[in-house]
Amino acid sequence: MQITQFVLCPDKSGARFVRRYLAEHLSSIHLQVGTWVELINLTQSSFCLPDQSFDWVEMVRKAMQQLEIERTKRSQPYTWSNSFKMAEEAVVEIIAAELAELLTARKPSSKSIKQLKPFKKTTVRYQQRLNDLLTLHEKMEGQLPPDLAIIDQVIHTDKEFAIRDIQVLYDGKDFLFSAWQSTLIDYLNDGLTQKNKTVELAFKALKTARGQKKTALNQLQTQLFSIQPKRIKYDSSAQFLAVRDPLEEVELLAYMIQHALKSDKALKTCEIALLLPKNDYYSNLVRSVFTQAGLPTSGLVTKVGCRDLGKELIYLFLFCRQSTATPAMAYAALLGSSLMPCSKSYANKLAQTCFNGENAIKQTVEHLDGVLKDIVELI
Repeated sequence: MQITQFVLCPDKSGARFVRRYLAEHLSSIHLQVGTWVELINLTQSSFCLPDQSFDWVEMVRKAMQQLEIERTKRSQPYTWSNSFKMAEEAVVEIIAAELAELLTARKPSSKSIKQLKPFKKTTVRYQQRLNDLLTLHEKMEGQLPPDLAIIDQVIHTDKEFAIRDIQVLYDGKDFLFSAWQSTLIDYLNDGLTQKNKTVELAFKALKTARGQKKTALNQLQTQLFSIQPKRIKYDSSAQFLAVRDPLEEVELLAYMIQHALKSDKALKTCEIALLLPKNDYYSNLVRSVFTQAGLPTSGLVTKVGCRDLGKELIYLFLFCRQSTATPAMAYAALLGSSLMPCSKSYANKLAQTCFNGENAIKQTVEHLDGVLKDIVELI
């Protein structure tokens, strides 16, 4: 059977570098380089498994809603019950993440997360929260998050049904795998030779540092993904700057690149790279500022986000109506919405009164009329 070698890298930047390096120094048609997500996708296609791209958060939401409806039969609320009423969307995302983390903590061979043993010294609320998460998972009939569901399918499928064998090549010093990840890698590598010149060449290239030895820059280049990095003395080879906000941060970066290009005529823009947070806000700032500065932004990934203003307005209105201790910022966000039946400037002025005390709002109501007056009176 065909064997595909997969070089596992810590992140996309490292994968891009290793992929290019191997393409220049090694010829192979059965070689892939990528991150853990790409390994999961390759494994799923190799075993011809059904799609597992379901909405995990939405499944958790429905289960929580059902539990809240059935809660009339029990006297004690769940640890999330009060918060769930006030901010359902935010609470569901938090609980979904916690439940996924709890499921990841158990071994794939365990049939239930009830086998997880809590710390010896735990509070009553901690134990209650754990029990509530167990109840929630039972309500979901033991469903696993998409990534764990794929691993569970793979390790319970005979390798003879796969269209290709996958040999995962990685540097053990750079990864701290969960039990699920280790199980999948061991399953894929079972019976395949581990020693390989490809992985040696790949990770030797990845760890090649340009900074001088025993400097702070060299330490960042060589120990960034190490589990137990060695502590060294800080020096001027790595510098950290404090800025006022993200915009100034990006503007400063653009200036530093311009200065470097002007100082070193041999330096090319393709030799300069930025490490950005996984945040579309930064990507949009970089695209805007660098375009004005005449700097290319090759490889920059941006997404155009859309806001549901109607949903936001209804949510803020209901929140301000039912809460007994609504923050002034919530009132201001509602009254300053672009969907309010008044001009934008007047909406901003109306929102500003929320920070001037309750009397200021009451005085403002007296001068309103129509639908706008009804809305303000209701809150």
